[in-house]
Amino acid sequence: LEEHVSTGGLASLVAQELVAARLMPRSWCPIALPDAYSSIVGSQDYLRVRHQMDASAIAGRIRACVTGQ
Repeated sequence: LEEHVSTGGLASLVAQELVAARLMPRSWCPIALPDAYSSIVGSQDYLRVRHQMDASAIAGRIRACVTGQ
């Protein structure tokens, strides 16, 4: 989970290290901001909700990843 775009971020680094170590996880569900500029302006709390990075949305994304939905 990172409050950053996934390209060039933590998800990319972890994936690179896993591949280098020849470790393949059963599932891979990085959670990050979309790889695009946002034209939305607002408070951090507002932006987290808009980009589905608030606690409720993150919990839902993790549930979907774990259950394969």
